[in-house]
This record gives sequence, C-alpha cells and structure tokens, in this order.
Amino acid sequence: MSRAKLLLCLTFGVGMLACGYQASPQNSGPCTSTDTPGQATVVSITAAPSNAYNCNNDPVEVRFTFTPTDPAQSNSLTDNNVTLTVGDGINPPRDYITAKGFTVGSTHTCVRKNIVSGACAPVGFEFPTSDFSDYGAACY
Repeated sequence: MSRAKLLLCLTFGVGMLACGYQASPQNSGPCTSTDTPGQATVVSITAAPSNAYNCNNDPVEVRFTFTPTDPAQSNSLTDNNVTLTVGDGINPPRDYITAKGFTVGSTHTCVRKNIVSGACAPVGFEFPTSDFSDYGAACY
C-alpha cells in the first residue's frame, strides 16, 4: 500500500466482484485508471455471512454509497450498495472499522478508480484519508 492508502474491494448488488489494485487473483500487473473524487456514505454495518471471507474477530459487512463530487457525474458514476473490505478483500472486524470512524451515516473522502488499462478489475475505491494498513493485527 503506497502512502497508507488502501484500495478497497466492492461488491455490487448484482453480484459482480471488483477489486482495486490489491494483490488478488483478479489482478495481475500494473493498471491505469481514471479517478473520480467523491464521498462514501456508510449505509449499513451488519454481521458478515459466516461463509464469506472474514476476519476472525466479529467480522462485519460494511456497505456504502459512492457519490461523485462533480454533480455532472452523478448519474453515471454513483454506486450504491458497495461492500467495503480491507487487505485482500476480507470483511473487517466491527471494533476495528468503527474505531476508524466508519459508522452508519458517516461520510468519508473516497476516490472511484475506473480501470482503463491493465488486468485489474474494472472498478475500485480508495479512501485517501483512512489508513487500513494495520488491519492484520485486528483481524487475526
């Protein structure tokens, strides 16, 4: 993770899984993206399904809505029901994510990464003011 930024995976309600630039089977090699700045608003934090890729300590599924800063992009680049994960796509522990300020209704600076070249998933999200690089200690 460069400059303590974390690219987060997302899951659309239609079931498509897309990850940012994380080391995962979906990504192989460098990618380039166009960035859309905006805000993420947390819409729910619920117990993660037991069969999901979860941290060991009270894992939660965090859902957010992304809204572009530029109103002209709202129709085409707003994303609803996106799942926030950490590391390589794992659901974070409840205490960890709430300690980072992620609570239902909270808003966070977010950048939508639209991949334009490379073998990365098509869309990823980055939270430039949130540092999730320490998730491992909370997770295991």
